[in-house]
Amino acid sequence: MTTDPAVSGVTCHVSYVERALNPFSDPSGSSCSCIRTADTIRFHRPIKTSPNGEAVFSQNKNWLFKSLKVRRVYDPTTHSLVYVSYSDRLLTDNENRGDRFKTSVSNVRLKRNEQVSSRAGGNDVTDADD
Repeated sequence: MTTDPAVSGVTCHVSYVERALNPFSDPSGSSCSCIRTADTIRFHRPIKTSPNGEAVFSQNKNWLFKSLKVRRVYDPTTHSLVYVSYSDRLLTDNENRGDRFKTSVSNVRLKRNEQVSSRAGGNDVTDADD
């Protein structure tokens, strides 16, 4: 379970499969489900509203250069917070098969009175906290 450091009232559950017998075959799949856990969602600070959003959670999964990450993206069309979980590897033999990155998406729709205050954020793919 993880919470968004900039947003209260949203809780995300992230699952990740690990294979204990062979650390070299650790899968890249993860799943993310986020839910509203309060009547009103509150923003503790302005959030990035760029298309790439911002990192919310990151955890190293093994010593083979692999990490599990969650990013928050604001969708102004649906007035929703979209959470994307993914696992990445710096080194992999699966590059040619196209399965280096696997993602899972969950969204939390905001109420009309829950206004997003945004901060400057370019189209960067990674943040300093990635």
